[in-house]
Amino acid sequence: MPASRLPSPAFDAKICPPADFAVRCQRLPQPLVFSNGCFDILHRGHVTYLDQAPSARA
Repeated sequence: MPASRLPSPAFDAKICPPADFAVRCQRLPQPLVFSNGCFDILHRGHVTYLDQAPSARA
């Protein structure tokens, strides 16, 4: 699918102040899965990939 047809990830609502982080983590569904990696430059493809990762769980 061309990048121009992909929906924009709704990640703005996931950004929170550090003081609220622990409370928000406790509200997340369990199990909580953590993904680690290193991206030299974070671009739309990376954000889309990370946004779709939860639905790819087996």
